[in-house]
Amino acid sequence: MKKRLFKIICSTIAVTSLILSPQLTTKSYATLTVKTYMDSAELAIYGVPAAFTQRFPEIEKRVEYYYANRTDGINVNVVFSSQDIVNSPARKCADNSSNFENTVQYGCPCYTNTQCENGTRHHNNAEVFKSILPNPANSKTATWLFTASYICANNSHHGVNGVCWKTSRKIISSDYDYRVPKSKKGEDIYAFASKTIIHEIGHLYDVKDHYNVLPDQYPKCMWGTERGKYIIASSMATCPQCLEKLNQNKNRY
Repeated sequence: MKKRLFKIICSTIAVTSLILSPQLTTKSYATLTVKTYMDSAELAIYGVPAAFTQRFPEIEKRVEYYYANRTDGINVNVVFSSQDIVNSPARKCADNSSNFENTVQYGCPCYTNTQCENGTRHHNNAEVFKSILPNPANSKTATWLFTASYICANNSHHGVNGVCWKTSRKIISSDYDYRVPKSKKGEDIYAFASKTIIHEIGHLYDVKDHYNVLPDQYPKCMWGTERGKYIIASSMATCPQCLEKLNQNKNRY
């Protein structure tokens, strides 16, 4: 009788606990799949297998961590295979020691597509990189080309570290840590490359650069005036304005 009474009391407590306890909730994530391609310039600069086994996995992890932990409902799934290598038009420059200093390492002084594509002292511009990047498989996918080359674009910035085409959902970004002056570098050798791709993916969610809106209300931000500083890159600094925009568009994909 005592045992039966004990079971009834325990059952009552358990049911009461379930009723009174708050329901456990899980964050609902909208997922953007980023299909990634690495170009031959990345391999030429960082080497094999290090580019596959060390460098890219760390950058991939940081991208996914940022969106999962800094936003309210965005999940970025970076997909990459060592088979997804493209022969970048820039490889000739990266492998040619006589032209290396003028092309990959210090950028490109050309201003037209023809010069970029055919010049002996220049590597290809952003539009040429875009042309070798496959189209996304569906509306919830973007494609990303990861290169160690300096990207030149026919715009006011000319030399850029990354470009995002929002309509076609294509991104190219430069793994440019190797050419950041030592005076501007910290111990984190992945900071600048990680910041750049996080920045470009943000454009897919309508985050806009505000470094060209003066005065910049939030300069200490990945999309702000001080985006090129090591402390901004290593901390993945995000201002309230950009974070709000990310969260507003979290269900886009």
